[in-house]
Amino acid sequence: MSIHDRLVDFGNMSSTLLTNAPTTMPTKNICEFPDRSGGHVGCEPNQMALCRVLNGIAHGECLNPPPSASGRALVNWALSRITGTWHSTSATIPDFELETLEAGKFKRAGGAIVTFALPDHIKSAIAKLRSESNPPARLKPYRRKPARIRAQLA
Repeated sequence: MSIHDRLVDFGNMSSTLLTNAPTTMPTKNICEFPDRSGGHVGCEPNQMALCRVLNGIAHGECLNPPPSASGRALVNWALSRITGTWHSTSATIPDFELETLEAGKFKRAGGAIVTFALPDHIKSAIAKLRSESNPPARLKPYRRKPARIRAQLA
């Protein structure tokens, strides 16, 4: 085996290693503190990052979603943590609350400003709920009126 053959073999091996490597690394969920407080919270990809400022004091946390919750229960869990008010796990979620979750920022009744970053599985649950609440419009097939009715209309 010549030196050239060894280089080719090494080249094939390295390209195999590179092509078998994952194409994307999971990214951390990061929320920035609102206003001029500065800073951020970085959480694991499966956690919800939550940043809130009340009376100039910054609070940040990484929250673990319930492990075996359904899509609706996950979304209601996130809403409870973000809004600071309890949401039943089976409650219907109106469109304006889905929009809040997609915005990544919320102002609580007490004045606290909350920013957050949701894990991908909660984002997927939101998308599924949105598609269920706004199904694509179904067009009725065109049906020609019977001859008797066409004659009456003429």
